[in-house]
Amino acid sequence: MFFNSNDLNKTVYLNELDDMKSRDISSLRAELRVAVFTMQEKMHEQRDTAESDWLYGIGLKIKICEQFLERIDELASLDAYKLNHYHLLYLRQEISNELGPLKAQQLFDKSRVGAVAQLRKESVS
Repeated sequence: MFFNSNDLNKTVYLNELDDMKSRDISSLRAELRVAVFTMQEKMHEQRDTAESDWLYGIGLKIKICEQFLERIDELASLDAYKLNHYHLLYLRQEISNELGPLKAQQLFDKSRVGAVAQLRKESVS
């Protein structure tokens, strides 16, 4: 399933949404909403005079756009805390693979001390 995005100047496939940057997803979301609105208006205007194949095609395009919007909403609703938690776990593993477990643990501990210090600063302010 795909959507030809004019704003992004490319064809976007549903399975690519997970890997897109948030600003591209925001742009795509806005474009999809406009596309759905426009197609619904055309369908409504021509409901009495249009051929059934045309109406079916527009209906199908609307459903595809709605599926993209549903997937975008799913991505937006991901729990930020869980996402950060898993991101940190995967990052730690990648660092360990690159630098070795001991160096990775040292970097992890150092960054944690820095994070705690920052939180203390913020709580005093």
